[in-house]
Amino acid sequence: MESGWIETVRIVIELIAIVFIPVVGYTLRGVISQGRKIEMIEQKVNDQISSRIERLERKIESFDSKIEQKLDRLESNLNAKIDIMTSVLSNYTNSKKKE
Repeated sequence: MESGWIETVRIVIELIAIVFIPVVGYTLRGVISQGRKIEMIEQKVNDQISSRIERLERKIESFDSKIEQKLDRLESNLNAKIDIMTSVLSNYTNSKKKE
C-alpha cells in the first residue's frame, strides 16, 4: 500500500513538473525580455537627462557671463558717478575757499 502512495505522489509531482517547468521557462523569458526593454528605456532617459543638463549648464554659463558684463558696466558707471561727484565737491570746496 505504501508503494502505491509513493507511486501516486511521484506521478503527481511529475505532472506538476510537466506544467510548472514550461510556465517557469516562459516567465523567465518574459522577465529577461522586459529587462532588456527596461535597459533600453533607461539608456534613453539617461541620454535625455544628460542633454538637458548640458543645455542647462550652457544657459547658466551664458547667464554668468551676462551678469559679469552687467556688473562691469555698473562698476564703470559707479566709478564715473564717483568721479563726477568728486569733481563737483572739489569745485564747490575750491569756490568756498576763494570766498
